[in-house]
Amino acid sequence: MNKERREELADISQLLQEALDRLDDIRNEEQDAYDNLPENFQFGPAGDSIQNAIAMIDSWGTRINDILTRINDFSSGLITIDQANMTLYKRLDVVPNTQSCAISNHSITINRYNDKSFVIRGNTRAISEKLKEFGAKFNRGLNGGAGWIISNKQENDFRRTFSQYI
Repeated sequence: MNKERREELADISQLLQEALDRLDDIRNEEQDAYDNLPENFQFGPAGDSIQNAIAMIDSWGTRINDILTRINDFSSGLITIDQANMTLYKRLDVVPNTQSCAISNHSITINRYNDKSFVIRGNTRAISEKLKEFGAKFNRGLNGGAGWIISNKQENDFRRTFSQYI
């Protein structure tokens, strides 16, 4: 790929990142709206509607992030054109050590993210408030897709606190 087309990909990448940022703002506003509902409304139709909107926005963000990652990886040479077109896409630098868990009949994964943190991914809606209370931070821009990032220093406490779900 020549320099001009790589620059075009960089422009597209920037637009996608801006779209992700705007989606994240909307998602945060929806989450704030949900958090500000009285508790009895959170578990009713109004709360369900907001939670469905959040889940849909998360899904869109994950898809956009996947495309953004593929574009960036392809243009930087981390993956080949065949890998960029694969349905099951894996970066060259994906960290192994995945442990799958079941939480209230919804599967999540616990992955070592890097030397300093691990990430929780999957359908975490049922425990999102507990994750926030624990200090986990939701991040849509992580390698491998959106997830809750937590310091490795807290892993033992996390496993103890969430043992009933894991």
